[in-house]
Parts: sequence; structure tokens; C-alpha cells
Amino acid sequence: MQESQSGARGAALAAGTEGVPSRDARPDETLSGLTAPTVLSPRDQQELLSCVNTARSEGLALVVTGGGTAMDAANPPRALDLLLSTRGLGGRVDARPNDMVVTIGAGATLTELNRALAASGQRLPLDPPLAGQATLGGLVAADTTCSSSAGFGCFRDMVLGLNAIDGSGRELTVGGQVVKNVAGYDLVRLLAGSKGSLAIITQLTLRTFPRPVAALTLQYRLADTAAAVAARASLLDSELSPVMMDLLQDGGKDSSGSSPDNDHERPLLLLRIEGGNSELDYQQARLRELLGCAPFARSDNPPDHHDTLHQDWLLRLRAISMPGQALAFADRVATLVKAGGSYQLLTHLCSGETVIGLEPRPPVAAGQAPTSGRSPGEMAALLAELRQAAFDYKARVVVEQAPAELYELVDCWHGRPAGLGLMRQLKKRFDPVGILSPGRLAGGL
Repeated sequence: MQESQSGARGAALAAGTEGVPSRDARPDETLSGLTAPTVLSPRDQQELLSCVNTARSEGLALVVTGGGTAMDAANPPRALDLLLSTRGLGGRVDARPNDMVVTIGAGATLTELNRALAASGQRLPLDPPLAGQATLGGLVAADTTCSSSAGFGCFRDMVLGLNAIDGSGRELTVGGQVVKNVAGYDLVRLLAGSKGSLAIITQLTLRTFPRPVAALTLQYRLADTAAAVAARASLLDSELSPVMMDLLQDGGKDSSGSSPDNDHERPLLLLRIEGGNSELDYQQARLRELLGCAPFARSDNPPDHHDTLHQDWLLRLRAISMPGQALAFADRVATLVKAGGSYQLLTHLCSGETVIGLEPRPPVAAGQAPTSGRSPGEMAALLAELRQAAFDYKARVVVEQAPAELYELVDCWHGRPAGLGLMRQLKKRFDPVGILSPGRLAGGL
């Protein structure tokens, strides 16, 4: 009976999505350890609409993916019948330089967008991990925080308007195409961060920014966390506005099993400044006054620490706290994790978020799964310990990437969210049948 039902649903899916490119999932296209039997790749909004309507009528659970960079940053879905790729929804870039606005398909990447904007001297200035792979729709749906959020805000702050299709098959048009138009603003905020559980973003209208005349990344080696706290306070009290204010901390044992030198474990302050040449000269002089030292390294290029944190660690967590508590909590995290091996902490000093990299990813032969020092049970115990410690700092710790076995032991989200009843009502309103990413969000939504 089950085989006949499965065959009937497969036939209905093929009929309802005829003409939409489809294929089997690749080994790397897993969601928290699960693999979908079919990947659909619609090329426009109408093909996407046919996929959603077919899934709704047949009761098929689908999860949306863009560049596949945040597939593990949620709980495993309760069911997974389809993986729907938005990468084909790139399309034409409609830039309006005089208005400092651009409209583009949600399947385009940030690298593709900035390449198109370069001719007009503009850009979207955010710097998420793997910018050449992550799609714009996925970055907005995840509301990704990155280093340059210190100067420009999050991805939701870039969105003036969007088009989307919700779980009931409704085509939504939100906001406008000029900076002064704020109609639909609340719905933009609702979909940003919803991780495709309410609607699938198909097109975005985004604000753009001028490219700076010059920019510099400056690196300062600080004595300890107390020095980092003082540096943060000095910077925030000054007239300077770096577009990036990050603190990078490395520690534990290296790949050979020995402890690194003390200088390696000292916090690294990363600042990026922009402006004209004379403005950069002034900012560098003021930074020397404020910090009491010169940078030990400077570069025209932005740093790649986001990418290395994303790629080099098997277990990646994100701690969210009040900005004033972030460094104190990061120091507590370092104390808890250092005995178990090497680690890396990246704290965004303005937002209060700390990305935690644990279990360095060793080189593996093709076809082999990476191995880690801690067992899944030990990782789960460590996560519980970190979450217990977070209580004292009014922080929470969520899982962004982990070995598949860990998802069977822990909840990616930290506790029951406030307002869960309202969240359920919104889920019912936008996805009444529950086909979009079922169970992926906090509270089992």
C-alpha cells in the first residue's frame, strides 16, 4: 500500500511540475543529516508556483535551499520529500543608480550582484560567509549577521521590497522600489529570518551604497579580554565609525596536539575603515591614540575570517547576547571549551553575537566522512554546559553546523521561544498545510 501511494505521489509530482528541471540530491545536499529524494530547480516565479501548489495538493514537505551555505542551521525537518533550489531565480539585474536601488532575483549571489553594480560605482556592502555561493534570498531569509553589520546593519535592513510565494500558493508583493517607500515594511521584517518556513522569496529590491574611495583592514593584537573590553568602549565613545569591529580569539591545542604560543592566544581586534585618503589617514591616527598602539598588519582587502570559520570547523555555534555582555560571555565560553581541543571565537562587537568554531575539520580522502575529537554525546554535553552558562549572561546558544549524529541529540534552538503561540498563528496563516520546512524552526514550527 505504501509503495503504491508513493508511486501515485511521484506521478502527481511529475505531472504538476512538468518542465521544471529536477534531479537527484547530491551527497552534500543534506539538511541536518537528512537527504531529499528529489531536487527541483524552478527558473521563474511561475515554475516555483507550480512546485508549491503541487506540494500543497499532494501533502509533500519541501525545504528551500539557495547556495546551500546554511542547510544545517536549523532542526531536521519532520519530513523531507522535496528540496527546492532557488539558484535558478537569478535573472536580470535592474539597477537604478540615481535612486541607489537595485531589483534582482533571489537566486543571485552577493558576488554576482556586486559585480553588476561595480560599473555604476555602487555595492551592497555586507560581507557574509561564502558570498560567492550564498544566494541573496537565502541571506535575507536567514537574516545573516556579518562583520560589516557594524557599519551597515543586517540583510533585512537592505530590503526595500520583495516578491514571495507563501505555503498556500499566494503571490506576495511587499514594499516598494524607492528608498522613501516603506509600505509593507513589517512583512519584510517577518520574512527576514523565517528561513523559508512562511514563504519563498523570489525577488528582492535592495538599497545600494557608494563604493568608497579607499578602505583598510587593520589588525591589532591585544593583551587580553579586558583590553578588548576597554578598546570596544573607547571606539564606541569616539567619533569614529568603523564598518567592521570584530574580535577573533584562537585557543586550545593545534592539529599536532600541542598548545600554541601565548601570542597566538591573545585576542585579535579586526577593524575596517572606509573613506577618502585623507579621512583614512585621520582615522588611523585617532585609532593609534585610542588603542595606544599601531596595527601589526593592514590590508586593502577585507579579511576572510568568516569563510574560515564556516569551512574549517565541524561544529559551529552562535551565541547571541546583549552587546555589552558579549565579551564576558565569550571569555566564559573559552574557559569551558579550551580543555577539549582547539577553538575559534569571532565576536561582532556591535551586535553582541559570537560565532564559536569547535572540532577542527581534518583533511579527509574523497568519500570519507570527517571525524572529530569529541563524540556526539560529548558535543551534546558541552552544548548543554554552554547553554547553562549563557543563562548568567542573558544569552542563548544555537547550532549552525554540526555532525549529523548531533541533531538526534539536541535542539538547534535554545529553549522555547517567547511568543510561540503567535508564531504558530503566523505559520498557520502563511503555510496552512505545513509544507514549508516543517519542524525546522524553534518550537517545532
